[in-house]
Amino acid sequence: DRVRQRLVVLGGRGTSQALRDIWEWDGSNWLLIPEDLPRTETLRGGFAFDEARSQWVLTGGAERVPNSSEIFCFDDTWVHRGNTWELAETGPPRAERHTMAVDLARNRLVLVCEQAPGTWEWDGVRWQRISSSPAPPRGPTRLVYEEHLARMLAIVADPASPTLQSWIWDGGTWTHLLTPTAPRRGGFDAVYD
Repeated sequence: DRVRQRLVVLGGRGTSQALRDIWEWDGSNWLLIPEDLPRTETLRGGFAFDEARSQWVLTGGAERVPNSSEIFCFDDTWVHRGNTWELAETGPPRAERHTMAVDLARNRLVLVCEQAPGTWEWDGVRWQRISSSPAPPRGPTRLVYEEHLARMLAIVADPASPTLQSWIWDGGTWTHLLTPTAPRRGGFDAVYD
C-alpha cells in the first residue's frame, strides 16, 4: 500500500487451517488488522494495491472443499476501500495462481494466470480481457512493474524452455525479450528494486 506506506499480507494457510486475517508491516512492527477477509479461505489468488484509486484488489484464488482433497476456484473480485471489503464483480476466469501488478503509468492493474489464457486489466470498476498475440506461455509467472522504464515485465517459467522467459506488456501487446536469463525454476518470486 504505497499511499499508507504499508506492506499488507492476507489469508493463506496455517499449519492446519485456512487463515482469514490481515497483517500490515509499518517498517518497524507487524500489526494485526481487526477485520477478516471476505471469504473463508484464499489461496493463490491475485492481490495488489490499486494506487490510482487507493484500494486493495483481491481476485481469483481457491479454497479447499471441506472434508475433501478437492479445490474450489473463485472468479470474484473484492475491493477494500478504507475499512470494508466490497464485492466488485465477477473477475477473470475461475482459477488459481494469479499474478497481478499495478501499471503506474496507465493506472491499471494487470493480471495473468498460470492456468487460464489471457491478459486481464482492472480499471477500478471492471476487468477487461485484452487479446494479444503472441502471448507468454502458461506456467509459473510473476509480474513486475519496472518504474524506471514505465513498463510491465512478466517472468515466465515455460515448461518447454530451459530458462526463464521475459515478456514486456505495453497495454496492448506482449513482446518476448530474447535476452539471456536465469535457468527455469518453480516457486520463484520477483520484485522491483
